[in-house]
Amino acid sequence: MKIYKFYSPTCGPCKVLDKNLQEAGIQYESIDITDDNNEELITKYNIISMPTLLKVDDEGNAILRNRGIISTQDIIKYFK
Repeated sequence: MKIYKFYSPTCGPCKVLDKNLQEAGIQYESIDITDDNNEELITKYNIISMPTLLKVDDEGNAILRNRGIISTQDIIKYFK
């Protein structure tokens, strides 16, 4: 299981989500949507807004998606 956070360095809500993820104690991988090297993942998971938090199973299938800011409590409830 993996958690991906799709973000942009200039995105205010992305910074709030970072804080909430850290408070929740969630391990995640940050994917910068402005980096051309990440285009394959962005396309694969149809990322159209940021921030987007994605829970992916071991086969790479997205099993849970959240667009926008999510509270620390909801991160723990859905992503831990």
